[in-house]
Amino acid sequence: MIQVDAKGLMQFINPNFVPIMTNKDRYFVLIGGAGSGKSVAVAQKLILRILKGMSKKKKHKFLCLRKTGPAAGNSIYPLLKDILNQWNLQRVYKVNKTTMSFHFVGGSEILCTGLDDPEKIKSIHGITGVWLEEATEFTHDDFKQLDLRVRGFTWDYKQLILSFNPIDENHWIRQKLFSDDIQAEIEAENQFARKEMTQEVDNKKITYAMSVMHSTYRDNEFLDDVYKARLENLINEDSNYYDIYCRGVWGVLKGLIFEHWEQCDVWPQDFDVSGYGIDFGFSVNPSSIVEAGFRGNDLYLREHCYKVGMTNKEIAVTLFGITHGRMEKPTVADSAEPKSIAEIRSLGHPCMPSVKGKDSVVFGIQRMKQYRILIYRESTNLIKELQGYKWATDRDGTPLNMPVKFNDHLIDAARYIITKLKGVPASLEIIDGSDGKQDFVEAANRETTPGDFAVDEDNDDIWQDF
Repeated sequence: MIQVDAKGLMQFINPNFVPIMTNKDRYFVLIGGAGSGKSVAVAQKLILRILKGMSKKKKHKFLCLRKTGPAAGNSIYPLLKDILNQWNLQRVYKVNKTTMSFHFVGGSEILCTGLDDPEKIKSIHGITGVWLEEATEFTHDDFKQLDLRVRGFTWDYKQLILSFNPIDENHWIRQKLFSDDIQAEIEAENQFARKEMTQEVDNKKITYAMSVMHSTYRDNEFLDDVYKARLENLINEDSNYYDIYCRGVWGVLKGLIFEHWEQCDVWPQDFDVSGYGIDFGFSVNPSSIVEAGFRGNDLYLREHCYKVGMTNKEIAVTLFGITHGRMEKPTVADSAEPKSIAEIRSLGHPCMPSVKGKDSVVFGIQRMKQYRILIYRESTNLIKELQGYKWATDRDGTPLNMPVKFNDHLIDAARYIITKLKGVPASLEIIDGSDGKQDFVEAANRETTPGDFAVDEDNDDIWQDF
């Protein structure tokens, strides 16, 4: 018999999130700032519920969602896999990489997917729980449809979990789910709030509830000090971002930089000119790759990569996969990391540094706004960045002529390739000091044309709580 020590697993759970492990309300909402640990806590809760089922020879089927499948594949799926491996549970599950699903001893399943095809979700039966990660990506109709899927008689409680940063007080989650009492608790930065709802059915009153947990980086005992300092410094950059990502309270989206853009369902096969932009990241910030293509006055953008922990070799391999080995299109990366650019080159993929200088960010934004912007619908993280990308303000709320430098990795990558394809002012220069600098600046100042670039029963006292 495979044995899992439940008590031993508790050492991996942030003490501030232990209360959510035992919550059984129909709806559980985790709202808060960046780096609070809420996503990790939800993943841990689902795994613990499956282990509880294994100890009782019962099974669960959890549906873990982002708005799109690619977004789920870059966030929920690796997070769950990392936790399962950290807990040394390799013996109790098998993974299907193609379907991004986990299959456990005893029959339980975790399915990671997106709402790219809502009809596909409707065909999944026997769901005992749903997790909407980055819940602000979903529409109210999405939520209502998923709520209706969680039904029927099951051996354990059924629950819908929402986790998100509160980016806009006008969002349907704030307007439809949050009562004024709950909002007051959050504004006061209290950790928990709860409301009960009663409905009469067949002359019988049925009561169900929604619990809300508010968290910030201060609730995450596993967060590094540098990231904490980064969040606190938002007060010096933008008061609204400080409220959303540091305090974890609903923000007011004013001064958006990109107010007019559209989503498109089809990615064109041919462009007048196109290429790829890279913004480097690693431990906290994601490495990001964006494809940009121009057709007349239309600018198409597609997210290809948004992932933390990537080495330069992995970035190069990803680029080869995206381009299928064809290297006729330019690839431009952040010039602040010349070593990374050099390493990608040494691995066989052409890569050139971006042009930077005074006002280069604002110029790149202006370049983008000259075109009709169309975002490929699967570019979930890029869409989220655009929805929150705004001009910075000082502490008094006075707008500044610069964007807030936060959650802008894909937009930065887009700027790099767009200014390469469509030109930069002659006053801008490359910052990495590499050879061939003048040639690159001259190339960047003209429009590019295609072709220019070549479980254990003994733990019953623990399991019964989850």
